[in-house]
Amino acid sequence: MLLEPYMKIEVTCPEEVMGTVIGDLNNRRGHIAGMDAKGRAQVIMATLPTSETLNYSAFLSSARSESVV
Repeated sequence: MLLEPYMKIEVTCPEEVMGTVIGDLNNRRGHIAGMDAKGRAQVIMATLPTSETLNYSAFLSSARSESVV
């Protein structure tokens, strides 16, 4: 049996891109643990395979810039 390391992450994002972020976490084999509202932002708590986190910050930057336009 081969075990894969997972990380607990918290993603804070605007409400407008919350669906995009959750969809991407699911595509990366992540498991959503919960969500909280923090003002107008949403905090998504999830576990994600470590191998899927390597370029995740680039995705978040592009998702944020798309929501501003």
